[in-house]
Amino acid sequence: MNEMGRSPDAGDRFVTAPLPEGFRVRLRPGVATTGDGRVLVGGSPRTLVELGHPAVNTPEEVLTVADAASAAVAARLLADNLADPVVDPGDGPTEADLTVVVPAYNSPQSLDRALTALAAGPQVIVVDDASSDGGATAAVAERHGARLIRREANGGPAAARNTGLRAVGTPLVAFVDADIRVTATALRGLLAHFADPGLALVAPVWWESSTRPIRAGSNGSTACTAVSTAAPNPHRSPMPQG
Repeated sequence: MNEMGRSPDAGDRFVTAPLPEGFRVRLRPGVATTGDGRVLVGGSPRTLVELGHPAVNTPEEVLTVADAASAAVAARLLADNLADPVVDPGDGPTEADLTVVVPAYNSPQSLDRALTALAAGPQVIVVDDASSDGGATAAVAERHGARLIRREANGGPAAARNTGLRAVGTPLVAFVDADIRVTATALRGLLAHFADPGLALVAPVWWESSTRPIRAGSNGSTACTAVSTAAPNPHRSPMPQG
């Protein structure tokens, strides 16, 4: 499991804030438009949208937020799954805004590989879920400079994640299981999606080919799925990002 979201104390400002100036979106493949870009058909589920302001005419074009009107259009396109955000590493928050929580149970070798992959990245909290050999887990965490929290009773991965979450002091948290390898570079790519102030959570989908998803951590190619709580549609569907 590997997902990243806002901490509980991040506040409603992330839900209600408009898209910032310079934010970019691109029409999703398969979206059809009229000549002036005011009527669009596509998305999932398939939707016909008529806009008060022209958007973009082809999937190759990018709509850049420049004022309140273009911000509203971009938000509508995202909400209806007609467009995807265009993000670059460096957009949005920085690694200083992120803490990685890694639950671990009797898996010092896997944990060592996971923390090696996260080297030179954000701060890490390892939650030992009452391993029978807690000393081995502690040694791995110390060697990688990670903070260690030990649970006295085994509660499973979800309980361990919640224990780690309560110790997070940053506005963003990433949950990375000990048996997968996620690089700091990959996390920076996920961070970029939080340039969208209405975004609550992002998670990667790992692909073996262009059509078949496989288990997280099996290879290094990712697409990103973002779930938003932004208005006007607080239940925006997941949007795979290439």
